[in-house]
Amino acid sequence: MRHSGGRAPQDRTRKSAHRRSERQLMGRILQAIVVLVILAALAVVGYAYLGDMAPVQAPAVQEITLPGAPSGT
Repeated sequence: MRHSGGRAPQDRTRKSAHRRSERQLMGRILQAIVVLVILAALAVVGYAYLGDMAPVQAPAVQEITLPGAPSGT
């Protein structure tokens, strides 16, 4: 007794199970990519707020004497 397409029903169920597992894997990969993109965006925002670590600026004055210049004012 032949089935449509000439394949046994168990071959079809095996292939459909394989397709389902591939879809689940692709779904997991897509979820991981979305999570990584969200984490990267949060890292950029956090760096924008907390990453501004500019040093405190203060004037620095040091008197120097050049050779050949008159001493004093």
